[in-house]
Amino acid sequence: MIVVDKAIDAKDYQRVEKLCREAIEKKMRGYFNRSAPWAYYLEKIYTETGKKDELTDIVLYILFQSDTAYFKKLKKAV
Repeated sequence: MIVVDKAIDAKDYQRVEKLCREAIEKKMRGYFNRSAPWAYYLEKIYTETGKKDELTDIVLYILFQSDTAYFKKLKKAV
């Protein structure tokens, strides 16, 4: 997570995306044994870069991880 935070600070979004996608695929867990932290990073960079299709996909993923607070973000993304 520290590497991802540093890459976000450096605006190295390709590296952030690669690291987060790998973590999600390997089912690496973050705080409280949740996989969603990686998805939150992706949601942040997709919002900043304006990638609407990717943003919609990752918000749906977050919703399926039981974070219902993202329903409003899904409506904005669509």
